[in-house]
Amino acid sequence: NEGCNEAWYGKIVQLNTDVVWSNDLTALLVEDAERTVAQVTGSTTLNVYGIFKDAIPSLVDNANLTFTAETDKETVLTVGEHTGVVTLVGPGTATVTVTATDNANVEPGIAIITVE
Repeated sequence: NEGCNEAWYGKIVQLNTDVVWSNDLTALLVEDAERTVAQVTGSTTLNVYGIFKDAIPSLVDNANLTFTAETDKETVLTVGEHTGVVTLVGPGTATVTVTATDNANVEPGIAIITVE
């Protein structure tokens, strides 16, 4: 803008419409992965961050993930398969594994939840 009296600012955005969100995803990380909660809370929702190649970690929509509670721990908690909502049932400790639904090569996230 040499010789101009006005300054211009621009932002260039590139939209990749044919890219799958998990292509550059390398791992999943559950926020507050080891937690203790009171049973009276009723439920809690897991927040999961994606670790992407050459990008900053970002929060992932739980609808794109699969949540699986540890087998034989139904007396401790249950988890919504694609919501990440953990329903607290009774005292104990259980593990929830989080995987990318459409990319089996991504390192899963793990949450260890103790219900008091």
